[in-house]
Amino acid sequence: MTRSVLGWGRRPETPAADHASRGVDEAFADFYRAEAPGLATFLLYLGARSNDVPDLVQETMFAASRAWQDITNRRAWLRRVASREFGRLLSRVEPRAVGVSRTALMVDEAAFEHWEQTNEVLRQLRELPARQRQVMAWTYDGFSPSEIAVELGITREAVRSNLLKARKALTYLSEQGGV
Repeated sequence: MTRSVLGWGRRPETPAADHASRGVDEAFADFYRAEAPGLATFLLYLGARSNDVPDLVQETMFAASRAWQDITNRRAWLRRVASREFGRLLSRVEPRAVGVSRTALMVDEAAFEHWEQTNEVLRQLRELPARQRQVMAWTYDGFSPSEIAVELGITREAVRSNLLKARKALTYLSEQGGV
């Protein structure tokens, strides 16, 4: 491929380099499609507002695209970076209500019930101390206590202790709230 008359456009590449670049782009696109919804859910579990989640996912995925070749455990890396981005957002923004907004697209009863349950879970998670909420978000996302300990830089015992406390608190909140 040649440059345009003004010098803009892609620089000439060898067919092999162009093919390799396309393979990386396709791999990242597949990763993005597979991981973005789960990352959004993870951020909601952490306490992010639904209107902040798309921006947080985009910022995190953009960072992933820049570091793509250097990331080893990509799923955990995404959550670690998203957690940091969310922490930065919290330090800049005053606290507001968190939840998933009901849209006009949710017309059937099952979707509405799921929306209500999701909002109740998010409300209960907001009641937890930050570390317990963080450990629960990683747990809901399928990470083991050992993996969580490594990612958060705390001991497995601290993870398990926070899980136990969070589960007790959520059970209590569930009994009080009727969910």
